[in-house]
Formats: sequence, C-alpha cells, structure tokens
Amino acid sequence: MREAGSTTRIVTEQMLARAGVVPATPMEIGSRESIREAVIRGLGVSIIARHEMPSHPNLKMLDFEDSSAEMSEYLYFLFFARAAGRAPD
Repeated sequence: MREAGSTTRIVTEQMLARAGVVPATPMEIGSRESIREAVIRGLGVSIIARHEMPSHPNLKMLDFEDSSAEMSEYLYFLFFARAAGRAPD
C-alpha cells in the first residue's frame, strides 16, 4: 500500500472500506516502482492505476466489479520553466 496521504492509498482505502475488506497484514511502501517489485517477487498484492501496470509475466491485472473508483491526475510545472522555453504552453 502506498504511503499515507497518497491519492492511490486514499482511493484504495475507500474501496476496501466500501467492500468491508480489512487487509490482514498491510505493508506500506513509498513508491510505485517498489510496490511493483514487491508484487512481482510474490510479497503480496496491490492496487495500482491501470496506466502504471507494467508488462511482466508474473503480474495479472484484475478488474473490479465496482468501477466507481476514480483517480484524477494533474500536471504541475514551474512558471519560470515555461518562460525559459522548457515547458509547453
């Protein structure tokens, strides 16, 4: 599970609560890459965004029956980067 405060964790906790599921032994991992590696190595299961699902023979994506879970993503950049010609308009 992602670190406290992350959007992925908030959505995951809401989905689990609605389903009445309490994880037996939750593990907190602070990065997407580390979570993917933990799952690949058989340390558990996780909920990750579909677009972050890497192609790997040991991973299987399962869809949820309740498709109400939604995450919004935003692009942030510094104003001065645009002014310097290093960011799109």
